[in-house]
This record gives sequence, structure tokens and C-alpha cells, in this order.
Amino acid sequence: MTKNIAPTIELSAADYIRIIAGKPILITATNLELGKQYKLINTTIKTHMTRYLNSVLGDWSYWK
Repeated sequence: MTKNIAPTIELSAADYIRIIAGKPILITATNLELGKQYKLINTTIKTHMTRYLNSVLGDWSYWK
């Protein structure tokens, strides 16, 4: 049995908090998939959360 491991994205503390607050963040990665789960890491204090990519508008990404 294989474990499904979510791709990892490292974020600044400010972007990490923006996602928690439900705000969009600026991400320029081109290989993100809508509806896919990602592991988001706060690079300042090394905490993480998992979120699904909800939508992308230009360079802005929205998470749920």
C-alpha cells in the first residue's frame, strides 16, 4: 500500500498567514493543479498545513 504524499510548497510567514485568513497569495509556479492537495510549509517557524488549490487568477492563487 502506498501513501499519498502531497507536493510541498514553501511559503513566507506572511503568505502562510494570508492563506489561513482566506486571502489569495502570489505564486508564480506553473505546474500547480486545481483541486489538488498541497503541503504548505511556513519557512520561518517550520510549521505546515495541507490545503487544496481552489482557483488561480493571473498569478494569484486561492486555497481552501
